[in-house]
Amino acid sequence: MLISSVAALTGSRSEAEVMEESADDSLGALHRAQSVYRDTYIQVCSESAGELDELGGAYVKAVRRFREKLLKAGKLDELLVVRQELERFDREDTVKESDFVSSPNELLNLQKVYQRRAERLIRDKHRRILSLTKKYINFLERMQKDLTRQRRIEDALAVKTEIEAVKRDPGVLEAESFVEKTKAAGSEEAVASDSDVSEDGVKASPGVVVSTDPGQMRPNDSSFKSVSFRRTDMSSVTHPVWCRAWIAVDRQKNTRTTDWTGSYSGSSEVQHRLKLVLKTRDSGESLKDQIVVIQYFTEGVKKSDKPRQAGCEYCVLDVLDSNGVLLECPPFRTKRDIRTEYSGEAHRLKSEGTQFSGFTVSVFDKDRNITYQKTSAADLRDLGRTATRALERILQQINAGEQDAEPE
Repeated sequence: MLISSVAALTGSRSEAEVMEESADDSLGALHRAQSVYRDTYIQVCSESAGELDELGGAYVKAVRRFREKLLKAGKLDELLVVRQELERFDREDTVKESDFVSSPNELLNLQKVYQRRAERLIRDKHRRILSLTKKYINFLERMQKDLTRQRRIEDALAVKTEIEAVKRDPGVLEAESFVEKTKAAGSEEAVASDSDVSEDGVKASPGVVVSTDPGQMRPNDSSFKSVSFRRTDMSSVTHPVWCRAWIAVDRQKNTRTTDWTGSYSGSSEVQHRLKLVLKTRDSGESLKDQIVVIQYFTEGVKKSDKPRQAGCEYCVLDVLDSNGVLLECPPFRTKRDIRTEYSGEAHRLKSEGTQFSGFTVSVFDKDRNITYQKTSAADLRDLGRTATRALERILQQINAGEQDAEPE
């Protein structure tokens, strides 16, 4: 029982390697679990710090672009406010609500976007820490119970001491406090992911960043590839909107372990990054107050599995001119597990998880009539009407005051 629990917790050692060790080595199993827990804990914190640094760099670049616009326009007063913000951020490396400026509005919008994204990264770090800690404590509690049944009281007490130390860890306490505060404040934010989706398959997250800089009307990253759009079952309406999309696919966190039979198991995560350009077909028209809804769809790895909605992002366009707007969506991730089973002289492959099917872009005007809809995959043509359900959920969020827009 102890050996299998260690293998389940670590996920990095084959069963054959673990079985070579004595089943009576309970303290050895405890020390190995401690090591895995601490190393993974440190990795989570390190990755989060790197993501926050990357976000800070993007914020500084956006503020500097805005500064250049002010320089060209000769707006000295606003330029001084922007310079003070760059100096302050260089010192403090964060944006708090007390740092929000009263004007110019574009700088205020950038500050709000940074704050929301930073809070989401911090919340994700705390959730990962709590998830890891929960698994570790569950493992320790099973170990403590087994040792007690075996009348190995001193060893059981050692495990109990470790459980209490983990629960008192300042990082764990901070994570628990942060998550509880966000729940109490009603600020639990949906994250684009194909796991943890609501019952109706709609989970909206207002995490789209909007840029109105005419010089940023297409990605400058070569990893983004152009997407060919197709009509949907709702795309017969007249389209006063023009849209173009690019997507980048990044493979992440590939793991694989092999046991003594030659069978192996592993998992892989794939991240999809999406950028969109929206323009009006009539230069005299405006997209102000229109809602852009981006729906992500996934399907199981079996051929019989059908696409389902697994994520949704949106933004309300309140800063838009005839030059168009660039939308940058938060990354969307899918995960796939692969394993083989040894049977006789052969290995049989089994695969589980989800894979990315595509996405649908819908635009609704201020009267909530659909003005544009296209999809990236032919299999999604008949799923266009799900955008209406997504819009209903989004309007609930907007009416509740969670968010009105995220312009950049």
